[in-house]
Amino acid sequence: MKKKYLLFVYFIASIMILTLSFYLIKHLDPQFINSLLGINTFESEDDAIENNFASENSIILNSGNSGSSCVIISGYASLTDSNEKRLYLAVKSSAEKITDEKHKNSGYYLLSPITISGVNLSSSQIKKVIYAFQFDNPEIFWLSNVFNYIHSQNKTIIKLTSIFSKSEKEKAAKKFNEKISEIKSKASVLPNEYEKELFVHDYLIDNCTYKKTSSSNNYKIYTAYGCLVEKEAVCEGYSKAMQILLCNLGIKCQTVTGSREKEDHMWNVAKIDNNWYHVDVTWDCAGELQKYDYFNLSDELIKKTHTVNSVVTETSDFSQDKKYNFELPKCNSMEKNYMEVNCVKIENLGDETRQKIIKKLISLASENKKMIHLMIKNNYDNYKAKLLSEEPLLYFECLKNANSNLLNGHKLRTTQSQFLENKNQNVITLKLIYE
Repeated sequence: MKKKYLLFVYFIASIMILTLSFYLIKHLDPQFINSLLGINTFESEDDAIENNFASENSIILNSGNSGSSCVIISGYASLTDSNEKRLYLAVKSSAEKITDEKHKNSGYYLLSPITISGVNLSSSQIKKVIYAFQFDNPEIFWLSNVFNYIHSQNKTIIKLTSIFSKSEKEKAAKKFNEKISEIKSKASVLPNEYEKELFVHDYLIDNCTYKKTSSSNNYKIYTAYGCLVEKEAVCEGYSKAMQILLCNLGIKCQTVTGSREKEDHMWNVAKIDNNWYHVDVTWDCAGELQKYDYFNLSDELIKKTHTVNSVVTETSDFSQDKKYNFELPKCNSMEKNYMEVNCVKIENLGDETRQKIIKKLISLASENKKMIHLMIKNNYDNYKAKLLSEEPLLYFECLKNANSNLLNGHKLRTTQSQFLENKNQNVITLKLIYE
């Protein structure tokens, strides 16, 4: 009898324990239950993402399906607030999670909501993170700047947007990756970083049309996709395409924000043979004879025509209306500046200098090149006049001498020429006109 009574008590106790367990699982905080059981958890999904990275310096940020690899973490590294970094990593995780729901005002597609627990992030903080993310990850071209957010019980819920639907994005990414692979296959066989950079620079100029923002509401012109696939872009699209292509060729490259002629502008800095240089593809699109005026400039030279925005770590407030730079490497070299590499350098107008011009003309015309660059190192106005406007018109004499060494089909017109001056470098660029 006693044994039956004990079995009955054990049975009732077991039922009560199971009932209590189900109640705890259903009604209590899962994190609390896990802590009772000795299981380590994270406050939210974005915390779990953050803990997947060993350190800031080991992060390789490339989009899951885009296939293009840009190892740029300057935007992430510039975020000094830990909650901003949590949001950045959550954006990385959510970038592919495009829903069918549309944003009411823009018509873009909403991404799955991101929740950052324990903090009320401001609009400026969210915007800074989005800029930092786009700075590091231009290959995620579908992510727009449009977002919604709310604060709820000491947490921030953010809805980002995509300019493409999920199916559209998959098709666009396929085209995008194919174009990158095509360009990369042509550029990768070139012998050095300078030649690869030059190839990409020329490709973008020759294959994309500058689109004025006032004539289009198409967000794609701000992206590398617009530049490479749809072949229309503003400066931001050119710069992001340059960044992606050079990164895919193993050349470090990032974007720079600022202004030129009082208009907001974006261009690049690229690291060529261990030195950083400014390169502005957009302004090199301005005309045939201006094609290389902004290829690999130093800080000193770029600042003669461009204003560079502040670095975000050097300001206490991230303005809603202005983009900042996340890192600005020093650009102190002119060794790989296009004009320094390719110009005929003129220090006097003696026979030796004339022979250098003639030899260069023969070399260029033999390959039917389109222009010659003359860099006048001193006495600029006087030498320019003697070469082009004062008798005996020394440049045209050089053309005649070059023709005596050129085959038919490569001979140059000796009675006229078009030229353009780059006074920041004392360079005259002359068009080669063939007979």
